[in-house]
Amino acid sequence: MHEGMRGIRFCANPIYHAIVEFDAVRPREHYHMRWQLQVSYKDDDDSVFKFDADDISPSGQIAIECNPEEINIYVTSENRLLKYIIDLPRSGLQSLLGNFF
Repeated sequence: MHEGMRGIRFCANPIYHAIVEFDAVRPREHYHMRWQLQVSYKDDDDSVFKFDADDISPSGQIAIECNPEEINIYVTSENRLLKYIIDLPRSGLQSLLGNFF
C-alpha cells in the first residue's frame, strides 16, 4: 500500500485487474476521503489514477465492481451511497473483448 492509505479492495476479470487503495480513517468532521485506482491490462502496467473527494464523511466501507468497459466504485457515507463510474480506455478494448467474451 502507498503512504497514508488504510484500506484496499480489488477485483479482476479476464481483461484486467484493478486495485483501489483508500484512506477513510479520518475524524468524521473532516469530510474528506482520498482514494486511488490502479488498472492493469498487462503485468508491467503501472497506471495509477488518484481522486480526492470532499464533503464526504466516509464510514470506511468501499466496494469495487469490474465490468468489461467500466469500473464502478461504491462508497458509503453516513446516509448516502456514492457511486463513481470510471470509463476504461477504448483503444484496444474491442480486440481484448473479442479474445475473452
